[in-house]
Amino acid sequence: MSTSSDRPSLEPQTLPRAGVETSVTRETGLAVPEGSGGDPNVETRRDAVDIAMSRYEQLGDVRFLTRAIKRSEILLRESPCVDDRIAYMSRLGSILMKRYHRTQEIEDVRTAVDNFRAAISESPPGERRSALVLHLVDGLRLLCDQTKDSAAQEELQGLLLDEVPGQSGNIPPTSPTTIKSEGIDPDVQAYIDGAEIQVLDRAIERYRIDFQSAEKVSDSADDLAIRRSLGWTLMRAVDTRDCATLDEAEPHLMAVIEQSPDSLIRAKSLSDLGRLFCTRFDIGRKLSDIEASVSYHQEALKLTEDSTCILLHTQYLGIALLARCKQYGNISDADEVIRRLTALLSVPNPAVPTSHLAAAHACLGQAYHIRNRATREIDDNRAAIESYETALGLMSPRSLRSSLLTGYALTLEFHVNYHVEGHEGDALRMRVGSTHRQALDLFPIDHPDRAVKLANVGNAFRHIYWFRRSPDLIKFAVRCHRKALGLISTTNPERAKHLRNLGTSLVCYSHSDNNKDDRKGLQEGAGALQEAMRLETAPIADRFDAAMTLAHYMGALRYYTVSLKAFEQAISLLPRLAWLGLDIDARQLALKEPLALSLASDAGCTSLNVGYPIGTVGFLESGRSIFWTQVLQLRNPLEDLRGTDLRLASEIQEASGRLEKCSALGSDAEADRQRRELASRWEVLISQARALPGHEHFLLPKSGADISRECSNIGICVIFNINKARCDAIILHPATPVQHVALPDTSRDRLVELAATLRELLSSTGFGRRRHLRPPTIRKVKSSSVAFNSILEELWNSIMSPVIQALVLDGSNPRPRLWICPTGPLSQLPLHAAGIYAKGSQEYLSSYVVVSYTPTLSALISARRPRPNPNSTRLLAIGQADPPGRAGFLSGVAKELSIIQAVSPAGSVTVVEGNTATTDVVLSNFNEANWFHVASHGIQDMKQPLNSALLLADGQLKLSSLMDKRLEHGELAFLSACETATGHETLTNESVHLAAGFLSAGVASVVATLWSIRDEDGPNVAEVFYRYMFRGDGIPSHMDSAYALDEAVRSLRESGTSPERWVSFIHMGA
Repeated sequence: MSTSSDRPSLEPQTLPRAGVETSVTRETGLAVPEGSGGDPNVETRRDAVDIAMSRYEQLGDVRFLTRAIKRSEILLRESPCVDDRIAYMSRLGSILMKRYHRTQEIEDVRTAVDNFRAAISESPPGERRSALVLHLVDGLRLLCDQTKDSAAQEELQGLLLDEVPGQSGNIPPTSPTTIKSEGIDPDVQAYIDGAEIQVLDRAIERYRIDFQSAEKVSDSADDLAIRRSLGWTLMRAVDTRDCATLDEAEPHLMAVIEQSPDSLIRAKSLSDLGRLFCTRFDIGRKLSDIEASVSYHQEALKLTEDSTCILLHTQYLGIALLARCKQYGNISDADEVIRRLTALLSVPNPAVPTSHLAAAHACLGQAYHIRNRATREIDDNRAAIESYETALGLMSPRSLRSSLLTGYALTLEFHVNYHVEGHEGDALRMRVGSTHRQALDLFPIDHPDRAVKLANVGNAFRHIYWFRRSPDLIKFAVRCHRKALGLISTTNPERAKHLRNLGTSLVCYSHSDNNKDDRKGLQEGAGALQEAMRLETAPIADRFDAAMTLAHYMGALRYYTVSLKAFEQAISLLPRLAWLGLDIDARQLALKEPLALSLASDAGCTSLNVGYPIGTVGFLESGRSIFWTQVLQLRNPLEDLRGTDLRLASEIQEASGRLEKCSALGSDAEADRQRRELASRWEVLISQARALPGHEHFLLPKSGADISRECSNIGICVIFNINKARCDAIILHPATPVQHVALPDTSRDRLVELAATLRELLSSTGFGRRRHLRPPTIRKVKSSSVAFNSILEELWNSIMSPVIQALVLDGSNPRPRLWICPTGPLSQLPLHAAGIYAKGSQEYLSSYVVVSYTPTLSALISARRPRPNPNSTRLLAIGQADPPGRAGFLSGVAKELSIIQAVSPAGSVTVVEGNTATTDVVLSNFNEANWFHVASHGIQDMKQPLNSALLLADGQLKLSSLMDKRLEHGELAFLSACETATGHETLTNESVHLAAGFLSAGVASVVATLWSIRDEDGPNVAEVFYRYMFRGDGIPSHMDSAYALDEAVRSLRESGTSPERWVSFIHMGA
């Protein structure tokens, strides 16, 4: 049973870090824990200012500005520290200027000027003082414009002459209409160099006035130049994420694109438009915005010939592609960014500005990091760190960007989490925390994304807490996350992530050493996680993470009811994580996420902890084989729905067919777009169906009780739950209630070890590769047989013997059928052959039952559905002894096909072999047969399971191609080839292999192989199998195929062959 000391999956691997630095900058408003901790009253007032400003940004209510001003004035009066006073005066002045722009009260400007002036008087020379001077200049200009104050005019003249290089008191800022000849506007340049947003506002206002004047005189050339300047300048406000400003910029940029004859200007405007739509997507998560962004950036690159601009526009395209990649999970977008930027950066170009090079390296680092999160490849992680460090080396401290530091810190964090063990990463943890804090220090206080920077700091310290266990660390993390959440509006899609961060830290804090049994903190933390997992506007990945966090923590603390509800929510989100709008590879990657891999098993374990095995059955069914469940959903005949709403059923069927075809397409941009559109349409239609009375559970997974009831009409089924905490079997029997059988003599780690031992053993004896290999030496056979038999004996003693004892079977004939549904590492082990085979004390599973496998119980229910009685058996026999590009001639193939013809009724077999056995011919003949036999080479692709294939005359019949077939008329498939049911070592719960492909296509029963087979064994097994199937005079039934294979394997075993040869053959399905 789980305890709080062995917390499941969420935080165990998180980043390792060393010491704790002592203070976050004054403007952060957070004091890092270290002995003294700082004045709590000051921290509270800082928080109050931040919260008031956040509320103003969200609601626009001037009263919040007034509240922030009052709190700032108190802070200023009470602060003895010079640095603090300068920061408070600067911020107070900025807030007063904000209020002036809302209320037009000139006294606010006067007071702001006084504060800026006082802050300058206490500031030493440097960047901070220069920024304050620019603030003062803005205030004095307003006073001069509004009051004609001569003293203000004189002070402004002096400042412009003495403090602001390049301007004099009697020369106004550059006119926007001269920007083309004189370079970038000085105010825009000042903003780029670090000045406050008010400087940019001033430039924008001038351009607006000029545009209005140009419209009145109808000068189209001047109008276009001004629109270009105004559009580009408005785009500088993309940093503020102000939707109104973005909306204003769009028509100006569009006009330039449509009317300008200069391709360079059109390219820049297209690129800006792409950035505009990318920012809109970041704000509102509207999928059409990110598609538009990518499209505009691609058009910009087509028009760009200048090598100095190509890198910049490629980097902007990269940002959009990576945003789309994070939304959809299509790693092909990250691959494209890596390919493009690597090619450009590999060719030195002295003309490219250093800032552009730094930005490109940072974008490349982000692409490697995103791909590394999906693949866990150490090379990608190293490349990401190297790219970020190159970018940092190219930037001066003055131009250091917060986003670059954040990306670097997140990459280091991932490195520590997944590529460094235990406390070895202590120094790296410290660097992660300090880098996140440096990023926060560089970030504008009033920026909408400040919450993300605060959350990063909080997460870093929570991770440090996991290794240092200091309550002050987790307390500080909670403070960071509270502040971050206070800056996020209730409609922000990112809110779930911040709720998850706060909830996780609160749960940790409530059980830290000084706060044991803090129920209030625990309830608040659980509440935050529950809100996060139910937030419909949030990205699915964030909701899924929140649900899994809550489920694991509450389960470890024995709040099982809360934990089970959270697991239910996580399982309901899993198909949306592996969304049908993604390409197949991306869906597989989503299912490889560590939390997704263990979800069904963890949920089933928790259900068993409360004594509810039926619930475990439901979790194991709905949380596994997501891939095949989605295929079956698209192929659902919709018979019940047709009786209620024929039109809707027809629309769903059409959308399902189009979506299934589109799923098999590649991952190019057009195919990706089609998939996303079709998947979104399909989801809308499914929602409409579920809104109909009586169809509330349309295409939703069946409950454990429903599955148990339907399996009772089939026979004896046993499903296993293999978890780190416990291992169990659950038996569904037609004559008895659900039985729970604990398996205390094994463990998940031991079964993983057994599976690895089996793979090594098969490889050493020549069974790890393909059918035609030469037999091993007699000495090796003897030694391997002993090792192999020891594995089978352990599987019997620890797994299958307890099940047989619970069933009270005595081995008498007729032996009943037993369907095994393995999960986790058991799917890599030959349970059907479990037994003791030593002479004199033999006892094995097949002496009690006839075994079949099923990937899920739902798949078995589907395979056992009633089928029309065929008029005859139409057997398609496919043989390919020597496929091109594959070493080794299979001499047994011709013999195997001739045996099948000899034992089958006359006219029932169609043979396709040799050069005629091409993929097109085979696929077309599939439609004419109801039985299929394939004798050829087979391969299981461990990196890309959907590329697993049967080898034919002109290439490969891949699993991905089989997915396109609908073989509802198919009764039996015999795959006499290697590795046709091997499966993926990581995706053990998904059954991604050729045998499962035939089952999902509609074939009821499949004979397959767990690993390679000897060439001479194929004909021998086939002969016994088909003699049994055709033993009578009537039409043979595929329902006898399990008994036929049992007879054939027994014959092979009793002939004295080594277990590696006969154990490979298995039966799946009905």
